[in-house]
Amino acid sequence: MRKFLRFMGRSFWRFMVIFSFIVNLVLVVVVLILAATLFDIKHNIAEPLVGGLYSAFVGLEDATIDWTIPVRADVPVNLDIPINQNTVVTLTEAVPLTVVAQIQAPSLTLSNARVSLSLPVGLQLPVALNLPVTVDDTLPVSLDVRAVIPLKETQLYDVARSLRSCSSRWPWRSTTCRRTGAKRSP
Repeated sequence: MRKFLRFMGRSFWRFMVIFSFIVNLVLVVVVLILAATLFDIKHNIAEPLVGGLYSAFVGLEDATIDWTIPVRADVPVNLDIPINQNTVVTLTEAVPLTVVAQIQAPSLTLSNARVSLSLPVGLQLPVALNLPVTVDDTLPVSLDVRAVIPLKETQLYDVARSLRSCSSRWPWRSTTCRRTGAKRSP
């Protein structure tokens, strides 16, 4: 019985050694396969992805926000416009006049004489305008305003610069990305 137990103990010990060796060998093979896969992922996926992101963030430095903003509104206008200028007006109809005049002729003088006359159509008269014109109305505004804003002049630039800085270091040199630069005021 002792021999049998000794035989069983040695057999069990040999089995455990061989089993442990096989398990260790399998684990080493798995680790090597995973390491090769990780390096393949790094070279074929991660580096091109991060490089592309970095290039995109560098391109954002010269990017612009180009947008056409439709403006549709009714603008109330309430103002007085002073007009002070000389102009010429043309009569569009005959203007009858009755005036008191003093008439002098070589042998005749009339004081306070009533004179009736008519100014003809098409007569041009010089006029000095000096008056305020009140404007109280609503003006409809309908226009498209193009806005071109360089990204460098917005708050988005700080974010893009921070992401560019982060992607230039990631993933192999540093795993933390911090916001850089001062905040821009809106």
